[in-house]
Amino acid sequence: MIKTKYLARISITQGGKNRMKKCLVLGIVILFVGVSVLPTISGNVKDRGLRQDDERLTNTYVDCDDRYDFGIEDCYDEREDFDIADRYYVNPLPDVNLGDIDTSFFSTSEIAEFTSCAWGLTTADFDDDANTDFAGLYTEPEGFRISIFYNKGNLEFMQDEVHSFSYWHPCLSDLDSGDYDNDGDIDLLFTYSEYIWYNGWAVNVNGTGKILFNNGDNEFENEKQVFWHGPGIPYNPENRINPQLTSADYDMDGDIDFLVGDNSGKVEFYKNDGAANFTSVGIIHDFGHVSWGVTSADYDNDGDIDFLVAAETEIGSFSGHVYLKRNQWIESNFSYCFDLDSGEIIADLPAEADPSGGLWFGTLVSLDYNDDGNKDFFFASGDYAFLYIQKGDIFQPFYVCRFPKGAEGYAESLEHGGVSVGDFNNDGLDDVITGGSQGTIRLFINNYVLIDIVHPEDRWLYVFGEKKFHLKNPGQKIVIGKITVVAEELEPLQKVEFYLDGKLVYTDNEYPYEWIWNRFSFGRHTVTAAAHDADGNYGGEDKITVWKFL
Repeated sequence: MIKTKYLARISITQGGKNRMKKCLVLGIVILFVGVSVLPTISGNVKDRGLRQDDERLTNTYVDCDDRYDFGIEDCYDEREDFDIADRYYVNPLPDVNLGDIDTSFFSTSEIAEFTSCAWGLTTADFDDDANTDFAGLYTEPEGFRISIFYNKGNLEFMQDEVHSFSYWHPCLSDLDSGDYDNDGDIDLLFTYSEYIWYNGWAVNVNGTGKILFNNGDNEFENEKQVFWHGPGIPYNPENRINPQLTSADYDMDGDIDFLVGDNSGKVEFYKNDGAANFTSVGIIHDFGHVSWGVTSADYDNDGDIDFLVAAETEIGSFSGHVYLKRNQWIESNFSYCFDLDSGEIIADLPAEADPSGGLWFGTLVSLDYNDDGNKDFFFASGDYAFLYIQKGDIFQPFYVCRFPKGAEGYAESLEHGGVSVGDFNNDGLDDVITGGSQGTIRLFINNYVLIDIVHPEDRWLYVFGEKKFHLKNPGQKIVIGKITVVAEELEPLQKVEFYLDGKLVYTDNEYPYEWIWNRFSFGRHTVTAAAHDADGNYGGEDKITVWKFL
């Protein structure tokens, strides 16, 4: 069925030896693909998100232009008595997710695992030992908890539970840290959504923010409310629920202020008087819908702290942007921080590198990945993560990873939050720590890789340079015939060396960095791109595995 239908699309050129050669290879490839690859692509019907009975397993299949990232409207069945209701069992994303957590940009490891919902993460040196620690807000069967994970060196962490909540809320949203009351120790700022019972359901209606003050020994007992966005109306899209935080000294007066985004799309600015008494300066801008992603840094290198927002443009638009709001404090001669417009669009969502086509808002965190003095950002939405590198006037997306499903089979989710940055191994580079809906804490150690192989793309079959159909599992790349290997730089490079199975095959000394792979190959191969920076220093490497025939 599927094998015959799609392999028939592979074109065989006419003419002498070329035709004979390609037919021979094609026959071998059909055998290889039919035995080992297509079962992985098609799987059984249940793996593809379809509810079918035994009789339909033999008589029916759903045909889609893109068989794994499809929507309901794109699918049809060739049998006349197909039940239209079955379309609603087609998943918009692949049902099988093995994840591809190990990527060239970072080395990853699991630090802790909780019952669920580790959406609040923040980094600081809580014990003043020159090692970066982190705190996490997470769920346990007994309720919500906050723990500090003390970095003891060599990437070993000791967990200390520092606060448990005596009240229950369906959604604790975010966690941030800083010396908000200027007494020399690190306090914790957290947010949650209050709910009411409506028609038998607990419905979030407003967002609340509170500070837990540090008594000097990392004991957090004194709790103070700093904002309440209520009362709210059930299911009103303007409800300011799921509040997300970012804090910094925006007005450069020596104390830490904060910004908050939420479901409504609004971003509000709260100024600190130096003693953790916060006053709202007002709504900076309403970005449309769902401004969950907020992060702060000096993105234009002018000395004051700017911020980014990831927001859906409007309800149901399935598209969004990342906006840069520049701080005007220095330019305005210390009279105001932010004007009321939307700022600059620096990235469109979903990213060009987004394999799902469905990530239009999510979590942002600032970092300088390649240590070039320009701020980049890490973006996570659903179970995907991306690295956006600042290159002049643009922020270029690079695919980082897809998180695997949890032990119970549910997909990871990071769009609510659960990402923070710190130098955990004291090598001068920014690392990343992530949580998510599954409650797994992962550490991403920066590998300082300045190159990324972007073509051939993951999970595609190429026939003589053209994409033919989407493969199922991460890491799969199948190529028939000639292919151009393309490597994208994270910063200006002196050269890129291409290796095939460990042997140097080509050196490209100018951008774009490409190697035309036109030699006869059969089987599994490793392609490596090694970067050398503008000074000739080694800038890391990226590797891909490719099945190539012809």
